[in-house]
Order: sequence, then C-alpha cells, then structure tokens
Amino acid sequence: MGPLTYILLSIGIIGAAVVLFFVLRKGPQPQGRSRPAEIREANRRLAQNPRDAAALKILAQAAFEAQDFAQALTCYQALLPLCAAHPLLNEFEVNLRYAQSAFNVKKYTEAYKAFLFARTLNRESFEVNYNLGVLEYGRKNYPRAATYLRQAAAAQPDHAPTQKHLGYSLFQMQLYKEAATSLRKALDQEPEDKGARFALGRACFSLNANEAALGVFTHLRADPQYGPQSALYAGTIHMNTKQNAAALEDFAIGLRHANVPAAIALELRYRLAAVHIRGGSIQEALTQWKEIAAVQPDYKDVEQLAAKYREVHSSRHLQSFLLAASPEFLALCRKLAARYYTAGTGKLLSIVLHRAGYADILAQVRTPQWEDLALFRFLRTSGSVGELMLRDFHARLKEVRAGRGVCVSAGSYSEQAQAYVAARKIDLVEKEGLIKLFRRI
Repeated sequence: MGPLTYILLSIGIIGAAVVLFFVLRKGPQPQGRSRPAEIREANRRLAQNPRDAAALKILAQAAFEAQDFAQALTCYQALLPLCAAHPLLNEFEVNLRYAQSAFNVKKYTEAYKAFLFARTLNRESFEVNYNLGVLEYGRKNYPRAATYLRQAAAAQPDHAPTQKHLGYSLFQMQLYKEAATSLRKALDQEPEDKGARFALGRACFSLNANEAALGVFTHLRADPQYGPQSALYAGTIHMNTKQNAAALEDFAIGLRHANVPAAIALELRYRLAAVHIRGGSIQEALTQWKEIAAVQPDYKDVEQLAAKYREVHSSRHLQSFLLAASPEFLALCRKLAARYYTAGTGKLLSIVLHRAGYADILAQVRTPQWEDLALFRFLRTSGSVGELMLRDFHARLKEVRAGRGVCVSAGSYSEQAQAYVAARKIDLVEKEGLIKLFRRI
C-alpha cells in the first residue's frame, strides 16, 4: 500500500467516525406531528370541547410564536380561568403571554392588570418588571416606573430598552445624573438610538454640562425627527454663553427643517430675534417677530418687543443708547451729561462703565444760580427700573459727595422708585425725556 493510499484511507476512517459520533449523539428523531397537523387536531378537539386546555395551549403558543397577537390574546384569555383546574397549565406563563399579547395589540389597561397579577406569581421576572416599567412610564407614574425598571436592569444590565426607559423615568424625576448614567448604558448597546441620545443631551443640559450637551445636540441638528429641538438646545447654550454667531447658525438650521412643530418653530424664531437684538440687528429681529405674530399674535411679549424696537429702529440715538458697542454708548452719554443743564456748563470729571449695564459720569456743573457736583447714571434698559437701583445710586451720590443726581433710562421707573426720590435731589429721566435730550445733541 502506497503512502497516498494510506493517507486517503485514514481520512475516510476518521470521517466515518465523526459522522457516526454525531448520529449517535443526536439520537433517533421523534416521529411527532408537524405544527400544522397539531393545529388542525387542536381545532378539531375545540369544536367538540371549547374548554379543552391542551388544545387551547397549542393554538395559543402557535399564534404567539407567529406574532398573531390578536389570536394569541383570545386563546390565552380562554386559558386564564382554566389554570386552577389543569396542572398542565403554567399559570404564570399563561398570564405573562396574555399580558404580552394585550400589550402588542395596544390594549394597555388589560396588559397592565395582567402584568401586575403575573408579578404576584413571580416578582423576579425580567419580562414582567420591564413591561410594567414601560407601562408605568406611559401612565406618567415615573417613580413606580423607575422601581420596576431598576429591578429589570438588575436582572439584565445590558438590555438597552430597559436602560433607556429607566433613563427617561429618572429624567422626569429630575435625577439627571442617574438618568445620564442609564442612557449611556443604553447607548453602549445601541449607539444609533437617537431617542436615547437626545434624552442624554437633555440630561447633560440640565446638569449644566454644556460641552457634553453641545456634542449631542450638534450631532443631532440635521436629524429629521430630533433636529429642530436639538438646534433649539444648541442655540440656547450658545446664546447663554454669548456665542452669538454660533447661536444664529443653530437657530437657522432648526428652522430649515421641514414640518417643524409649531411650538418649536415659534421658540426658534423668538430666540433668534433675541440674538439679533443683542447684536444690534433690529430689522432682522423685527422680521422674526412678524413671522411669530402671523402664527400666534399673543406669543410671549412679542407684541410689546416689536412695538418697542420699531421705535428704537426709528431713532439712531436710541439704538446707540441701547444696543451700540461700549465706546459709542459712552460717547453718547458724555454728550448728554454735558448738555443736560441748558442754563449752565458741565465739566466732566470721571466716567465709569459698570458690568451691570450702566455708566456713571461725575461732572462739575456751573449755572447762574448754583454750582455743584452732579452724578449722572445712564441705564441701558427699556424696562422698568426699581427702587433698589435708586438706593444704590443714592449711596453712590454720598460716596462722591455729589449734591445732585440724574438717572437716565430708556424705560420707566416703578412707583416705589419714584416715591424713593421724591424728597431727594435726584432727577428721573424716562424714555420720553431721553428722546427730548437726544434732540439737544
């Protein structure tokens, strides 16, 4: 026998041995009926006895495995009252499958009751705790949902839907740090789940973790479903951190989406207008307010803002006073202080720009009747000025030993503020008076 023949013979013997091993291991195949035959037989038996538990079980299992949940629900519903009298029926399994079938055909009340009963039979069941958690979340019972979902997560930590819904529930409970942890675990298993990613961004936003939140929202800005809201969040973060150019880009991206929900579109335009105002672009802001008013005229304070800034837009000096860069604002304040007392002359001694948005100018004023130090405070606001600001101004008057004070605003003064200065040498100049002062320069 040659070497080649010996090798081939050896391979043949080994192959036969392997085949024999697996045949013996598998054992003889049962000669049971096929599933269609079982179903036909079960239907025949039910025609004779509608309470045949074995036949109902066969049909229920077949329907459930085929995901015909409406038929499965009918079969398991018929099995429920038979559980106590038939040892072959597993009461927990029947109730669980009935609940799952009801859930899948959106009969949530029936599903909820069945899952609760199944939990009395087995409190540790992952399927029961997970589904009860999801149902409680849908019912807005967030603490209870979190309880069930925590138990489900303990049984299967890598089940992404459990971690996601747990994160959703914890977010609603304002437990943002824990919510972010659960949502990250969900994304570890399903990184393409945009719903979980958006929720993670919201949790980070609530934790003031701006960098992490921006990473999420910037990534989702172009998404058809989550894009408008993500753009709104990203723009808000940039607006709050005074990154105006980035905020404008975010809001514009959000508005470019098709079919943006009306509430989100209104808020995108409202904040876009606010950023335009901050940058001095009044006409662009007026355009956005007009778009908002066409949809919802009473949205927030749009009507008042539009009216106010239309007036501001018509006055170059008022624009400079409220919106111009600091050097232009201070130059305007110097002119106003120098020409405030028409019967006298004023020599400016000092000027201080405060971070709170106002400027103080100290001047030596001479008139035919008197000579005194006067302190001017120019407030860059078009709102109502309260008593606290006037108290602070009066304290500053005493510090610099000024005999007179002039407080100038593009807005108005509250009744308390006016009452406070009634017995003090402080002049209050509101918007109409400011506009008159502009005419002098």
